[in-house]
Amino acid sequence: MKILTFSDLHTPCIEAISNIDFNNLNYDICFTLGDIDFETLKTIRNNVKCSIYAVLGNHDEYNLLSDLNIQSINRKKINVAGISFVGLSGSSRYKLDNKSMLTQKESIQVCKELEPADILISHDCAFGLYGSKSDNTHCGLKGISKYIKKYKPWLNIHGHYHQNKIIKCRNTTDICIYGCAIITLNTNLNFEIKHIFS
Repeated sequence: MKILTFSDLHTPCIEAISNIDFNNLNYDICFTLGDIDFETLKTIRNNVKCSIYAVLGNHDEYNLLSDLNIQSINRKKINVAGISFVGLSGSSRYKLDNKSMLTQKESIQVCKELEPADILISHDCAFGLYGSKSDNTHCGLKGISKYIKKYKPWLNIHGHYHQNKIIKCRNTTDICIYGCAIITLNTNLNFEIKHIFS
């Protein structure tokens, strides 16, 4: 399975999307990982020729996906070609406004209700995996840490940190995406990543 991913296109890489030749990309499913502005997300929706599923980022309004008729998988599980995915929107709450953010306590409660899945699709990652635990903006979510410890998903694919990186988090491989990439899932739990732009 080839997974087309987009994340954090609210930065100067917004223009890069206009240079993608979507007709020459080979993919089976698309996930947007949050922090993508309305017009860019609309461009993705109009050019991607497969099912698009999405989670929201901490800069996204709650109605963004419904306005564009893109299917949210926040707190939902889907199965595609024998692989299960579950989604979680938002980051750690670092300010009070109407954006997709969770307190640590809320993240723990929400993740308790998530079903086990092969792959966790989220905007943020496990607590303390990338940023300092004292940095409320980039500390990660304790709920994701507990989910990974309990269910041991194969992968956690997310954005938020504006870098492309692979880290091991317990038995789960954490893949941070910035920009656009295609993740190819192979047999025997192997994968390859091709970065389109970042």
